[in-house]
Amino acid sequence: MPATHPYIPRVSLIFDFDKTLATDTIDAMCAVWDISREKWEEQYEKPLGDNWDGILKRGQALIDCGLDREEPLTEEFFDRAAKQIDLYDGVLDLKKHLSKCGKEVLPEVEVELVVLSSGFIEIIERTALDDVFDRTWAGEFHIDGNRAICMKRIIAHPTKARYIEAHAKGLSLDAANEPKVDDPDFDEMKMHVPLDQIVYVGDGLSDLDAFGFITNNGGLAVAIDQSAKFDHSGQQTTDERVDNLATPDYSEGSELLETLEHAVRSAASRAAIRRFSQGE
Repeated sequence: MPATHPYIPRVSLIFDFDKTLATDTIDAMCAVWDISREKWEEQYEKPLGDNWDGILKRGQALIDCGLDREEPLTEEFFDRAAKQIDLYDGVLDLKKHLSKCGKEVLPEVEVELVVLSSGFIEIIERTALDDVFDRTWAGEFHIDGNRAICMKRIIAHPTKARYIEAHAKGLSLDAANEPKVDDPDFDEMKMHVPLDQIVYVGDGLSDLDAFGFITNNGGLAVAIDQSAKFDHSGQQTTDERVDNLATPDYSEGSELLETLEHAVRSAASRAAIRRFSQGE
């Protein structure tokens, strides 16, 4: 068994979507229906009652609203909703800036950008983000006859940590709702990216488990908040504290972009150190 960790020249930045990289997808869907978010919640989500998984309930309320208003969730509807999404400043330049930053530390490093969202892939992949990011995992509807009839995949809040671990190990994330990651015999040398070379960026309660998982495994966590005051700090455990909190502005010179550049340099430097020890 080697005495040192493997050299894997890769850094992964994993982002939530809604209010982290862009405006809210449910708000966008409500805009297509010309209904306020509050009215949608009151008329379609609240009447479903209790004892639902929150993400399943949200998906069902969207399906019900579309049917009731005779504008169901079709491919055409998702096209229109995606046009209501505004990506935050600088998001489309992230790959360029962060790859350049990583290669200044380690020329052969690959910097990959991943979306991991409890939102809906049907909308996320219709934004310009899809041309820049390397991979998207998100909730998904089952489409039958060009109409969504139920949720096919959900990414619950605690499940995000399992997705991150499966991504790090290079395991398939497409077959099951919750990826299987528990393998005591997994060989660290086969990792796709070490957990301590991952940066997780999120904005709310749905990200607390991911924050805790990443920081407990040596990675870096960044929280996004419009007010630069994290609304959910009172619900965080010590393990779920983040390395920085910034407003959602990824443009050059912003605190958030500088934070991510430092994070990439840190992770790339860790890989560069491990390059010295190959085979030892």
